Amino acid sequence: MNPTTIHDLPATWRLDPEAEIARLTAERDEARDRIAQLETQLAELQNPNPKKPKEQDTFEAHGMTWIKHTPGEPIPCNPEARILAITNWSMETGHAAWVQRANQWNWSDSLPEDCQIIGWNYADAP
Repeated sequence: MNPTTIHDLPATWRLDPEAEIARLTAERDEARDRIAQLETQLAELQNPNPKKPKEQDTFEAHGMTWIKHTPGEPIPCNPEARILAITNWSMETGHAAWVQRANQWNWSDSLPEDCQIIGWNYADAP
């Protein structure tokens, strides 16, 4: 068999045009959503010090404003950003945190509670 038109094909080989349009539209919409996500991630990587956090997401300690962090949540900023971090132990003892890249800190909730990061800020923050 050498089909010359779509009508010469077996019915099982023919596409349902409406279903195909719906499938392609869904794929297009998913691709647009993914592009938007990637653009946001790229903007975050290009600007390691994004907009200031909302006031309710911060707290004061040791003369600084800290951005709240829940232990176990992912790194909340560009992993290459230079930051300070504060733990429960730091809060109790008054020892200041030191500066290092965000990806060098352990953001896990598997550490002892006094070692878990509860706040952070950019090293160059006022």
